[in-house]
Amino acid sequence: MSTCCAPEKPKKIDGFDEWEVREAANTLKRAFEIKDKPKLFAAARKMLRKETAAAEKALKWSDRIK
Repeated sequence: MSTCCAPEKPKKIDGFDEWEVREAANTLKRAFEIKDKPKLFAAARKMLRKETAAAEKALKWSDRIK
């Protein structure tokens, strides 16, 4: 069997896949950028509240159809 097409094992950093660590680092960097933009921060919180309300409604609805 040729090794040219075999999937590579993902690189690990402290037990996590490298891509997962890279994504977490990017998320942290972005969070600091958002924190320094009060209007963007407020808009993001507003969106989270809407999404949370929608998720809560969906959960209540799904409880009735079990």
